[in-house]
Amino acid sequence: MHEIHMKKCHIILFIVYQALQISCGSVEIKSTPPEAEILVAIPGKEEAKVLGKTPYKERLGQLSDIVNQGTIVVTVKKEGYIPQDYIVPNLSSGNLTIEANLKPYIASNYRETNKIISLAFKAERMVMEKRYKEASEEVKKIKDLNENVAIAYQLMGTILFFEQKFKESYYEWLRSLELEPDNNESQEMLTLIEKKLNPNAGPPKS
Repeated sequence: MHEIHMKKCHIILFIVYQALQISCGSVEIKSTPPEAEILVAIPGKEEAKVLGKTPYKERLGQLSDIVNQGTIVVTVKKEGYIPQDYIVPNLSSGNLTIEANLKPYIASNYRETNKIISLAFKAERMVMEKRYKEASEEVKKIKDLNENVAIAYQLMGTILFFEQKFKESYYEWLRSLELEPDNNESQEMLTLIEKKLNPNAGPPKS
C-alpha cells in the first residue's frame, strides 16, 4: 500500500519567474489533456478571471489589466481531472510558460484509501488494548474493501501471534510478504514464527 497524501483538490505551487524585456514578454499555457479552462486570480480578490482554454498564447500587452497586479495565481482545470494552481510572483517581468499535466480524479479510490487507513489505525489501537476479537473484525473490513492490502495481513498476523495461533499467523505474514516483498518486518516475523512452531523444522505444512 502506498502512500498515501489525499485531498479533494490537489494543488501544485509552481513559482515561475524569468527576467526578460517586458516589450517581448508573452504568456503561453498548455495542458495534457488540452481544452482545459484557464483562470487567473489576484490574491485578496474573490473572483477569478477566465483567460480561455489551452493551448493559450498571448502577448503581455494584451493582458494589461493583470500584468501589473503583482503576484497572481493561474489555475488550469478540466472536468474529471485534478486542478493545478501556479503562483506567479511578477508576470510583468518577462515570459510565462506553463505546461500542466493534469491527473485524472478518481474519487472512489480516494474514499477507499482513506477508509482503509482509518480502519487500520483503529485495528492497531485495539491490538494495543488487547481487544483482539474487535481488531479482527476491523481487519476483515479492510479485506472486504481490498484483499490485496498488505497491512491487513500484517495486522491479522499480529493478532493471531498474540493469540498464540502461530500456524494461522504464519500464513497471514506470508501473504503480507507476497504483497510487499521488500517488507523486512514480514520476513522477520516468518522466521520468528518458524522457531515458535518447531526450532528444528522448516516452514509449517498445510
